[in-house]
Amino acid sequence: ERARASAPGDVDVLVRLGVAYLHSGRHEDALTTLREAEQLDESRLEISINLAACHRRMGNPDQALRYAERVIAISPDTAQAYLTRGLIFKELQQNEEAFASLHRAFELDARNPMILQELANVYMRLRLFSDAADHFQALAELLPTRWEPHLGLANAHFMSGEIDEAVAEVRLGLKMAPNEPRLRALARRLVELRE
Repeated sequence: ERARASAPGDVDVLVRLGVAYLHSGRHEDALTTLREAEQLDESRLEISINLAACHRRMGNPDQALRYAERVIAISPDTAQAYLTRGLIFKELQQNEEAFASLHRAFELDARNPMILQELANVYMRLRLFSDAADHFQALAELLPTRWEPHLGLANAHFMSGEIDEAVAEVRLGLKMAPNEPRLRALARRLVELRE
């Protein structure tokens, strides 16, 4: 904010400030700041990407899609734009469209944890549990200290009827996060199934 005050027309400062606002949950401030940057230089893709993310978080899917599509039209190899578009479609319950966008994002950036997570989630919605498990497994390998991939794997195995595999994943997750309520709830459910 001090940098903005001393250099009010600096697009780089405005973009960084807008992103900082976005990540700290100050969405109105982010939108205002990023729009100001856009007025100064509408050709910068990072501005459109972050405006898409901002509109998505504010519950404006049409505006978010407009910005994501703009990025894709200019730079069709931008994984972040496909990720944002996929998240918008996912929130709109348009699972096939979400899958297509997230799959394209994955093709462009297969080691991005958020892309892996969201693609696995859409596979779960589409009841493609084996594919979901593959992506949750890749996420677990990418983030070996995180419990979330193990919850995803446990759910994928559970939905496939692979109870022993689900139990093993819940145990791994609970070693990392012993008080995580979702892991504990699934553990109880699996115990009931085995009784």
